[in-house]
Amino acid sequence: MSEPIRVLHIFGALNPGGVETLVMNIYRCIDREKVQFDFALTEGKKSFFDDEVLSLGGRIFYFDKSKNMQQNLTEIFETKGPFKVMHSHVYFYSGLVLRNAKKHGVPVRIAHAHNTSFGQIYTLKRRAYEWLMRKLILQNATDMLGCSTDACEFVFGEGCMDDPRCSVMCNGFDVSAFEYSKEKGDRIREMYGLEGKTVIGHVGRFEDQKNHTQLVEQFAAIHKKDGNTALLMVGRGSLMDSIKEKCKKLGIYDACVFAGAQKDTPSYYSAMDVFLFPSLYEGLGSVLIEAQANGLHVVTSKTVVPDDIDVTGNAAFVPLEAPADEWADAVLAAAERITDNLPNKKVKETYDIKTVTDGLCKIYFRD
Repeated sequence: MSEPIRVLHIFGALNPGGVETLVMNIYRCIDREKVQFDFALTEGKKSFFDDEVLSLGGRIFYFDKSKNMQQNLTEIFETKGPFKVMHSHVYFYSGLVLRNAKKHGVPVRIAHAHNTSFGQIYTLKRRAYEWLMRKLILQNATDMLGCSTDACEFVFGEGCMDDPRCSVMCNGFDVSAFEYSKEKGDRIREMYGLEGKTVIGHVGRFEDQKNHTQLVEQFAAIHKKDGNTALLMVGRGSLMDSIKEKCKKLGIYDACVFAGAQKDTPSYYSAMDVFLFPSLYEGLGSVLIEAQANGLHVVTSKTVVPDDIDVTGNAAFVPLEAPADEWADAVLAAAERITDNLPNKKVKETYDIKTVTDGLCKIYFRD
């Protein structure tokens, strides 16, 4: 039996997040006798999915902080290869990553766009950096993928969809695993003392992008209108402690659950009545798709989150600048669970992980 081709992915770390979860979903689904994933992690330390990667036959290369990124990459290419594919998830910096990969003879070089902003301030230096990196991507990529047209245009430039190398790749997942389960939902509710409550749910890293500051302000308005509500937050991050303090100041701390990072997110979705996601910017917002697969209505940021996420017709969009009371009204109006399987079937038509993985493999195996 021939050896599998090796695909090198580059991330900061493999902690729970939309991009990392997408790649792990693909890794679990892919035929690992034909394709193996390796990971270059720039943060240089162990992260959430590392043990699973190793158990699936992958390798992890932690960057040496005493060397710059290009030195680390060069060492990996020269001592750990050969790699058939370089699959880069580091946005504009993919320009330098793919140039290095091309120099070392990697035949398939993918730049993957996952967002429409970083919340950065656009200085002249930043604009020059993005212009140069975009130019390097266009010079060195064999393929340019994005979770949405908006994400592609953000990283690769306006008009990029006319380039035959550029295409939208849906953030696939095992849709059937996200079907609503009363048994699993009840178990989570019992675990956190949420029986009989209207549970407002959120899944996301506690970082600026996910906008937990407004999230808890919106929940405070919800809780004022309906005292039988609770906020269930799944995720971890650097802002968790400050958000806990804000919840105490708002007087809602006892109605909030900080569940931390969880691998079994489908069970948590099943414990929710509505999904609230006031993100500041998103390439897509994969958790919104997962929530709809579970049968949930979702309430999210208007114009910020792509309209593409409304797969089931159960999405409501509210402007970020709208007062918390407006968000509260939208959430309470949406807090009715859909228990039939129609939403899940609609999501499966587009986001089935097997379909997405098969499409990606056609790129990986291209000569």
